[in-house]
Amino acid sequence: MEEPAEDSLLELEEAAELQEIVSRVVSSRGRDAGAVLPRYKQILTKYQEQPQLLDGSLEAIVQPLAALLRDDAPCGPHAAGPCGAPDAAAPDAAAAAAAACAVCRLLHVLVSVRGRKVVVRFFPHEAADLERALQVLLAVRAHAEAAATRGAAAGAAPALGGAAAAAAEEGALAAWEAQGVLLLWLSILILTPFDLATVDSAVGADACAGSSGGVTPLAVRIIELCQGYLEHPGGTREMAALLLARLLTRPDMRPALLRFLDWQEAALAAAAPRTLQFLLPGVLQTLALSFKLGRRPALLPHAPRVWAQLGALWDAAEASEAGGAAAAGVGAGAGAAGACLAGSSLARRLAIKLASRVGLTLLPPRLARWRYVRQRATLLGGAGGCDGPGAAPPPPGAEAAAAEAEAEADAAADAAAAAALEAGVEDLIGCLLAGLRDRDTGVRWAAAKGVARLTGCLPAELGAEVIDSVMELFRPSESDTAWHGGCLALAELARRSLLLPARLPAVAPVVAAALAYDVRRGPHSVGAHVRDAAAYVCWAFARAYEPALLGGSFLGLAGPLLTAAVYDREVHVRRAAASAFQEAVGRLGGALPHGLDLLGAVDCFTVAAFPDHRATLLGHLVSAKLRHWDKPTRALAARALAALAPAAGAPWVAGRALPALLARVTDDALEARAGAVLGIAELLPALASAGLADLDAASPGDAAGDAGGALSERVAGVLCVLAGRQLYRGKGGELMREAAARLVDCTAQAVSGLRRCGGGGDCGGSGGGSRVESPAGGDGGECGGDAAPEGAAGGPRDGAAAAEAPAAAAAAAPQLRDAGGPRLALPLGPAYHSAALALLEDCLTHTLGTIRAAGAAALASHARAHCGDGAVAGALRALEARCLARLADPNVAHRRGAAEALGSLPARLLLQPPPGRAPAVVGALCAASDARALPAEERDVEARVAAVEAMGRLATELASDPGWGASASAPGLGASASDPGLGASAPGLAALPQPASSLAEEGAAPGDGGCCAGAAAGGLISRAIAPALLAALHDYTTDNRGDVGSWVRGAAAEALVAVVPLALAEEEAAAAAVEAGAADVADGGRSQPQLAGAAAAKQQQQAQQQQWRAGRQRDAGRQLLEQPGTRAPPSPLAAVAVGELLRLGVERIARLREAAVAHARALLAQPAVRAAVPDADRVEAALPTDAADAAGVASLAAIGGLSALLDAPAYTAPLLEGLVASIGGVDASLSKAASGALISALEADDDAAAGGAAVGAGLRARLPAALVALWERERACGSSRLSLPLMRTAHLFITAGGLADAPVPAGAAAGDAPPAPAPFASRALALARSELRACGDVPRLLEGASLLAALAGARAASYAALQSCLALLVGRYPRVRRSMAEQLYLSLLAAEADEESGSEAGGDADAVVAETGRGGCAAAASGVVVGEDGCGAAPPPGWKLPRGEEGLEGAMDLLLASPWDGPLDGARAARGALAAALRVEVRARAAGAGGADAAAVAAKRAAAAAAAAEGRDEYLSYQSLLDDAARGGGY
Repeated sequence: MEEPAEDSLLELEEAAELQEIVSRVVSSRGRDAGAVLPRYKQILTKYQEQPQLLDGSLEAIVQPLAALLRDDAPCGPHAAGPCGAPDAAAPDAAAAAAAACAVCRLLHVLVSVRGRKVVVRFFPHEAADLERALQVLLAVRAHAEAAATRGAAAGAAPALGGAAAAAAEEGALAAWEAQGVLLLWLSILILTPFDLATVDSAVGADACAGSSGGVTPLAVRIIELCQGYLEHPGGTREMAALLLARLLTRPDMRPALLRFLDWQEAALAAAAPRTLQFLLPGVLQTLALSFKLGRRPALLPHAPRVWAQLGALWDAAEASEAGGAAAAGVGAGAGAAGACLAGSSLARRLAIKLASRVGLTLLPPRLARWRYVRQRATLLGGAGGCDGPGAAPPPPGAEAAAAEAEAEADAAADAAAAAALEAGVEDLIGCLLAGLRDRDTGVRWAAAKGVARLTGCLPAELGAEVIDSVMELFRPSESDTAWHGGCLALAELARRSLLLPARLPAVAPVVAAALAYDVRRGPHSVGAHVRDAAAYVCWAFARAYEPALLGGSFLGLAGPLLTAAVYDREVHVRRAAASAFQEAVGRLGGALPHGLDLLGAVDCFTVAAFPDHRATLLGHLVSAKLRHWDKPTRALAARALAALAPAAGAPWVAGRALPALLARVTDDALEARAGAVLGIAELLPALASAGLADLDAASPGDAAGDAGGALSERVAGVLCVLAGRQLYRGKGGELMREAAARLVDCTAQAVSGLRRCGGGGDCGGSGGGSRVESPAGGDGGECGGDAAPEGAAGGPRDGAAAAEAPAAAAAAAPQLRDAGGPRLALPLGPAYHSAALALLEDCLTHTLGTIRAAGAAALASHARAHCGDGAVAGALRALEARCLARLADPNVAHRRGAAEALGSLPARLLLQPPPGRAPAVVGALCAASDARALPAEERDVEARVAAVEAMGRLATELASDPGWGASASAPGLGASASDPGLGASAPGLAALPQPASSLAEEGAAPGDGGCCAGAAAGGLISRAIAPALLAALHDYTTDNRGDVGSWVRGAAAEALVAVVPLALAEEEAAAAAVEAGAADVADGGRSQPQLAGAAAAKQQQQAQQQQWRAGRQRDAGRQLLEQPGTRAPPSPLAAVAVGELLRLGVERIARLREAAVAHARALLAQPAVRAAVPDADRVEAALPTDAADAAGVASLAAIGGLSALLDAPAYTAPLLEGLVASIGGVDASLSKAASGALISALEADDDAAAGGAAVGAGLRARLPAALVALWERERACGSSRLSLPLMRTAHLFITAGGLADAPVPAGAAAGDAPPAPAPFASRALALARSELRACGDVPRLLEGASLLAALAGARAASYAALQSCLALLVGRYPRVRRSMAEQLYLSLLAAEADEESGSEAGGDADAVVAETGRGGCAAAASGVVVGEDGCGAAPPPGWKLPRGEEGLEGAMDLLLASPWDGPLDGARAARGALAAALRVEVRARAAGAGGADAAAVAAKRAAAAAAAAEGRDEYLSYQSLLDDAARGGGY
C-alpha cells in the first residue's frame, strides 16, 4: 500500500474539520453520520477535479469508518439464521443497520470522488473480516427491504403520500449506496489467500453444507447475493460483478464457475424483457471480468462455450436490427437477448470486451515476432544493443546468418501458431471488425483495442489480413462510424508496433483524407469525431516509428495536420491536431521543416510565413473551406484568404485562386457559389492594399485566354452573371444576395482606395479581420478624388472645440476612409453600376436584417467611391428619394432598410445640388425615430433603432466633410425656419419631438444648442440630431416581446457618444462665426444687410440666453452650474446627455445600466465634453472604472455610487427618475438597492448639513419637489409607466425618509404671485388620488392603498387621506379592500404608539388640526376624487383622531374583525361604522362636479362592470402583463 503524501502543500484545507466529522461519527457509533453527511459531502465535492489532493487524508478517513462497520457487525453463525440469513428478532437490529447504512454513505461519497481502486486499498482486508462484512451487507439489505415495505404502505395513505414518498426515495438511495460500498469491501476481502473453507465458520453445519457441492456455504451465499444484484441497475451491479468475478476465478472455486455459467444461460433465456435490459449487462460484465482476472488454464475449457453463446447473441442482435426474415430463425430466448443487445450500447461494449478477452484466451499467449521493434538508445551501447563499449564486433557474415535463422524461427512459430488456432477465432475477429462500425463510440473504441490485442497474437499472414480488413473501412461508401472505428484501430495497431513501416505509404493518404473528413447531413455535418481520431493516429505514428522510417510518410500528413490545427471548426479537433503535431516535432526532430518554429504559435499567419506550408493552407481555404456548409465558416475562410493573399503573392492569387473561384460562381452547389463570391470579394481589397493595380498583368497569359476573357473583365462581370442567371431568386437567394452585396462593398473599396477604419482609426485591408497593413493616407473623405486638406473650404474651424470634431468622428463606429494607397483597376461600366444599385435596393427591402445590413454597408462604399460620376450620382439621388418615401411605407422591412440606407449616404452626395437634401434626410430620420409618429399598430421598433443608428452615422459623416464646416460657420447660408426649401423637403424637421427630457424642458438656452423648430443646414447636429437622440432615450414602448424600447434607448445612448462632441464643436463654430461678423467689415467680405442681420441675430441670442439664465436659476430640479468668464453660458447639451446616461445607469435593465456607464465614461474622456459637464470630476469618480464592477449583479452596487450625485443640481431630476423606475420594478434586489441608495443619499445630505458642508438647498428640499414635478409631468403626458413606481417612491419618502412635511413649491399662473409652498404629503395625496381615480389596475391600487395609509398618519393630509382610505375599503376588488384594511390598521397602530410615547403628533391637538386642515384644503383645491366618495374637503374644526375604545381602538377592532374581502354590502356597512368611529365624513360625489370627467368615469365603470359580467379578467392578456411589468407592477 502506498504511503500518503507528506508534502504540506497537498494538505486539505478542511483536514481538521474532516477529522472532527469522522471522530464524531465514530464516537456516536454511526448515529450522527446522517447529520454530518451534507457538510461532509460539500467538502469532498470541491476536490472532484483534482481528487489526488485527498490521498494524504484517505487513511485517516477510511480506516476509522470501516473499523466502525467491522466492530458493530454480528459475526458467526450464532448471530444469524439458517444459511446466514439475518435474524429479524435480534435486539436493536434496525438501529444498527441504519447506523451502518449512514456510515457507508460517507464512504460512498469518498469512492465517488477519488475512485474505488484507490479507496479500496484502505479498507480492512483480514480474513476474519469476510463474514463480518457479509453480515453487515445482509443486515443493511434487510433494513432496506423493510423500509421499502413501510414506505409503500405509507405512500398508499392519502394524508402521508408526499412526505412518505420523499422519505422512501431518500431511504432507497441510501440503501443502494451502502450496499455498493459493502460489495466493494467484499471484493477486496474475497482475495484472501486462504481456502474459504478455513474462513467459513459454518462449514461443519450439516444444514448448510449438504447442498454446497464442494463450495462452502459462505461462497454460496455470496454467489446468490451477487446473482440477485446483477438484475439491478447502478453501482451495485458493477460492484457485484467485480465481487463475483474475483470469487469465481479463485483456484478453489472452479465448480462455482461452471455452475454460474449454467445459471446465466438459464437466467438470460427465462428473463422478461424488462429484467433482461439490466441482467444482460451484469452477466456480460461478470464474464468479461472473469476472463480478465482468471488464469488461462482454468478458463480455456469454458472459452468455446462462452464464445458460442456470445456469437449466438451477436447474430440475434444483427437479426433484430435487420428485422423481417433474418429474425425468423432465431429462438425466442435468444431473440429477446439479441434485441436487448442491439438496443443497449453498454451491453454491446461489454460484449465486445468479452469477445476480445475470450479470443485472447483461445489464442496461445505469444509476442508477435513479426512486429516492428523500435531501437532504443542506451548510455553504454549506443542505439542498438546493450553491450559495453569493450564488446568485440561480430564476425563477418554473422549478421546475415542471424537474420536468416531468425526468419526461419519466425516461419516455424507462425506455422505452429496457425495450426494451434481454434476454429472460432476467425468468427471472433469478424465480430470485433463489425464492432468497428458500431454507432456508439465506446463500442468502436473497445473493438479497436480488441482487434489490436488479437492481432498481436496472430501469425504474420493472418495479422496482415486483419490490417487489410481494417483498411477496407476507409472506402468512400462507408459511413462516418466505420471511418472513425478504422482510425481508432490504426492508432491502436501503431501503438503496439503491429502496423509495419512498409504499410505507411498506403496508410498515410487514408489518414490525410480522414483529417479532412466532413460530410453534410441535412442542416449539419458529421466528421468531427473522424478528424479527432485521425489526429490520434498521427500522434500514435509519431510515438511508434523512428524518424528515418516515418519522415517521408509523415511529410504528407504534416500539411493536413497543420490545416486541422489551424482551420478546423471544432475546438477539440484543433487541440488534438496541435497535440499530434507537437508530438511529431518532438519525436521526429528535423524531419519536419520549421517544426520547432511552428510550435510557439500555431496560427494561420505564423504558418503562412513558411513557404513549405503556405500553399497547403491557401489551397485548403480555396478548395475546402470556401465550400463549407456553414455560413460563418465560409465568411471566415474568405477573410483568412484575403489576409494571406499578400504573403502568397499576386501571381498565385491571379493565376490560381481567382480563376478557381470564378469558375465556381455559377456552381450548382449553393455553398460553392456563395463561398466563391465571398472569396473574390475579400481578395480584391487585399490585392489593392498589396500594391497590385492590374489583375491582367499579374495573371498568366494562357489562363485568361482559355477562360474566355481578361481576368479583370471576368471579375467585373460577376454581378451581371449572377443577375442574368437569376441566382438571387429561389433557394439560397438570401445567401447570394448577401455575398453579392459584400462583393459590391469590396469592389468599391478596391477601386477607390477606401478602407473601413475601426474606432481607433486603423484601416485594415479587407474589413476588420485582416492583418494586411494599409499605407497611411489623408483623412479627407472625398469620393473618387484626392483627399481635401483640413479646412480647405474655408471657415473658422480652428477653435479648441472645433478641433475635437475629427477625433470624435474617428472614435465612432467603423467608417470608410480614403487610405490613399494603390487602387485596383477594374472595368466597371454602366452595366455594373446598374446591376449593383438594383441589387442593393433589393437588399435594402429584404426582410432579413443581415441582408439589409450588408446592403447598407455596400451602399456606403459604392456611393462614396462613385458619387463623383454624374450618372451614378443621379441614380444615387433617385435611390435617396425612394428611401425617403419608404420611411412611411406600411412594410416595416422597407422602413428599416430605408433608414439604414439614408444613414449610409456620404456627405459629399448629400451636399450636392439641389440644396436642402441633408436637412431633408435628417428631418425624415428624426421623424422616423419618434414612436408617436405612427399609430400604435404600425410602430416598429427595429425601424426606430435603424433611424437612431443612422442619425449617429450621418452626424459623424457630416462633421468629417470639409464642406460642412463652411456651411456651419457662415451665418445666413443655411436654411432657417422660414426657408421654403427646408419646409417643403423636411416636414418632420419643423416639428421635432419634444419629450420632457429634451433640451426644450431641460433648460436649454435658445440659440446655444437647444432644439428649435428650424435648424440651419450647419446646425443639424446640435439642433436636430442631438435632441432627437435625447428624445429616443425616453422610448419605453412595449409589445409581446417586452420592453422593446430598450433597444432604441441603447442605440441612442451609443450614438450620443459620437454626436455630443460634434454638436458642441458645431455650436462653438457657430458662436465664433457670429462674433466674427463685425470683423469682416474691414475686409468688405459682407454686405451691409448681412452684417445687420448678423448683429440682430446676435442681440436676439444674447437676450434669449439671459432669459434662459434667469429661468434656469428658478429651476431647482435642473439647475446647471455657472462658468464665469465665458462670453455665453455653457451649452447644456453635454450636461443633459450625461444626466440622461446617468438616469439609464440606475434603471431596471442591467444591460442598459452597463452600457450607459460605459458611454458616460467615454463622453467624459473627451476634453470638450468634460469642460461642458458640471461636476465632471465627481461624475467620473462615481462611475465604475472596472468592467467587472459594472457588469451583471455587481452593477447593483454601482447604483449606490451614482446615487451620490443626487446632491448635484444638474443630475437630481434624471437620477431621481431612474431610481423611481428601479424602486417600482419587479426585481426585488434592484428595488432594494435603489431604495437603499436613495435613503443613503438623504442621510449623507443630513450629515453634510449637520457638519456645515452643505451649500444651497439640501436634498430634503429638492427631492420632494423633483418627485412632484416628475409626477405632474407624467400625469400631463398621460403616461402610466411610472404610476406605480411614483407611489412606491412617495411611500418611501414618507415612511423611511421623513419627508411628509417637506415644503414643495406650487406652480403659479402668468402674472400671479407664487402661492405658498404646500407640504409634500398634501401634494402626494392629490396626485395619488388622480392616479387611483377610476383605476382598474390591481397592482396600482394595492400600492395606492399603502401610500394612502402612510398619508393617513401624516399631519399634513391625515383627514383627506382617511377619506380616500374609506373609499378604497368599498372598492370592487376584494383583494384591494383587504390590503387597504391591513395597511390602515398598521397606520392607526403606529398613531396609537405615537400617542402613548407622547409624540408631537399625538400631544399637540391644535397642530394636528391646523396641519390636517391645510392638507384638506389643498386636496379640495385640486378637485380630485377617489371612487364614489367626496373630494376630501377640509376637516371639521377641532377634528383629531379620536382616542379610546370607541375611537381609535374601536376602529382598529373593526379593521381586524370585518370581512373586507367578503360581500360588498358587508364591507359598506363596516366602512360606515369605521367612519363613525374615526369621525370622518363619507361624502358622496357632488352632482355637478366633474362634468365630462364624471361621464368618463361612469363610462369606465360601465365597461369594467360589463367585463366582469362576461367573466373577463384584465390579466388574461399577455400584453397586459407586459404593460404591467413595464410600469413596475406585479405581485
